[in-house]
Amino acid sequence: MTEWGWVLCLGGIYWLISLLTLALGFATDYAVPFWPPAGVGVALLLLYGRSALIAIFGAALATDLYLEFTLVTLAAGIPNAFAATLQAYIGFRLARTLLRSRASLVRDRDITRFLLLVGPFTCLIAPTCGVLTRLVTEQVSHDELASEWLLWWSGDTLGVLLFAPLAWILFGRKRAHETSGKIGMYRVVPPLLALSLLLGAGHLLLSHI
Repeated sequence: MTEWGWVLCLGGIYWLISLLTLALGFATDYAVPFWPPAGVGVALLLLYGRSALIAIFGAALATDLYLEFTLVTLAAGIPNAFAATLQAYIGFRLARTLLRSRASLVRDRDITRFLLLVGPFTCLIAPTCGVLTRLVTEQVSHDELASEWLLWWSGDTLGVLLFAPLAWILFGRKRAHETSGKIGMYRVVPPLLALSLLLGAGHLLLSHI
């Protein structure tokens, strides 16, 4: 398959997961309380490298235009797609940096770095850019700005924490054979689930305020 064929396939995967998430009724307005594509983007980059960047950008933009095809949506969708792509790329680079360690995913500090950096910290990018873009294009009011940002951030963070590690663990196991290291999956899953449950509970409380 050609390089552009791979780009289309990867973009199709991202886009279909986006549409499935929307079809399941997770969306309340624009921000989504649980957004798997945020983690899928990191996973695609881990598995297929930088060729996935164009796919993520195109699929993210196509998702915005699928919701509403207008000039305003296009104007907001381009920077939003760029922010989603940048967010996935930074998450990918941080994950790759952690994977370089021979004992990666075995040490507690590596697990903590992943939970804090690849998830909550990285996911500051798309929500911040997204809500500001929607504010400028008058798609959200000042009163809704904080709740929109928190909803967006929690959705992206949950998506990254739950989906990116699946590819990370598989990728790490391949490297483990090369370095004779061992991936302690049992060390990753409990804190990952605990943090995800806390974020999910926080979102539920936020949505009822």
